[in-house]
Amino acid sequence: MKTRWIILLILFAFIVPLCHASASATYYFRSDTQTKFGVTGYKLSPTQSTTGIYDLRIVDDTVTYNISYGVRVWNINWNETQNELTSGVPVAVVSRTSNGFGIQSASWTYSGTEVLDVLIVKIYQRFGAGTWSLRTTFIMGDYFQAKTPAFTFRYYTERDTYNFDSTWQTKSYFRWGASTYNSRISISYTEPNPQEIQAHRLNEGNFIQFIVFPYVYLIGNVFYGICFLGLGMTLYKRYENIVPVALVTMFLGGTGGVATMLIPAVGLQLGWLVMVFGLAVLLWSLVKGNG
Repeated sequence: MKTRWIILLILFAFIVPLCHASASATYYFRSDTQTKFGVTGYKLSPTQSTTGIYDLRIVDDTVTYNISYGVRVWNINWNETQNELTSGVPVAVVSRTSNGFGIQSASWTYSGTEVLDVLIVKIYQRFGAGTWSLRTTFIMGDYFQAKTPAFTFRYYTERDTYNFDSTWQTKSYFRWGASTYNSRISISYTEPNPQEIQAHRLNEGNFIQFIVFPYVYLIGNVFYGICFLGLGMTLYKRYENIVPVALVTMFLGGTGGVATMLIPAVGLQLGWLVMVFGLAVLLWSLVKGNG
């Protein structure tokens, strides 16, 4: 009977819909920062921030210069492996040949077939045909999980020139972080099916996510609660005491602990509650015993 249930459970992990749905999303260049997989940058988020900021470059010369902006894009996964999706040079380039300001748009499509995780977008700028200069770095906070994305980058740029005696000064601005400027990315992509995501997790060495993804896909993060409940009830039934459950949670958890790395925060909340309660029982038992 037990073997039959195990076989059914394994089959259930792979009996999920095979589909490739088209989807779209908008990510805003925010003015607040975050760190994801060891990379710190401004946030790329579906919601806009409220405080606008800008990057400014200035060049003085006997002539004025056109200004240009473009991007390079990387994918980074859970083990902090970065893979550049562009070809080492900025794409989706926009330029200003005269003074002015406002949104400028350019598109770029990634032709690779792998599932993308978390995107890093770096903004580059140059004067005329000069060398590209890295200006700002943006990073997503959540998994993107997309295939063959087509990007439309919308930059709020500004060009100003001034003449001082015989010297020309060219100012180049990139502004973002508020609805006033609204620099953002519109993305159309294909949603990978669950088997493709599983294969991607296995390929990058994330064996735990390879195993649990089908269940999370079908029933959500409550799956982690079910797992913890099963483990916790087994330990409690074995020892008829909640303290062993709390100790196991403590050994696996904590900052940088195994549990923290394997499952998301929403799945850990129940575990932390049981751990605190169990430790409280343990401390009470120690105090009561000393008394």
